[in-house]
Amino acid sequence: GHGRKAQIGDKVTLYYKGRLDPDKVKTFDRSTRKNPFSFRLGTKKVIKGINIGVEGMTVCGKRELVIPPEKGFGEKGVIDKVPPNATLFYDIELLELTPK
Repeated sequence: GHGRKAQIGDKVTLYYKGRLDPDKVKTFDRSTRKNPFSFRLGTKKVIKGINIGVEGMTVCGKRELVIPPEKGFGEKGVIDKVPPNATLFYDIELLELTPK
């Protein structure tokens, strides 16, 4: 990536794919190139592990995140999507960054 690093309070737009296994077979959630996902960094709109993992990224940067349950969906999980106490595997690509 290049340019300014993402900071808490910035609006970020990214492409992501969330999976339940390190082999990246079981996808439970994703955004698409046509419909990327935007949120303000540091808010509760996303799980804690995404906020931590995206902070410091630059536009066009890519990261693989391994998110433990306590920074993911925890003991509850997500009905029909994420089992309780699941470790999550995310591929992230930062597309846009708007400073706060």
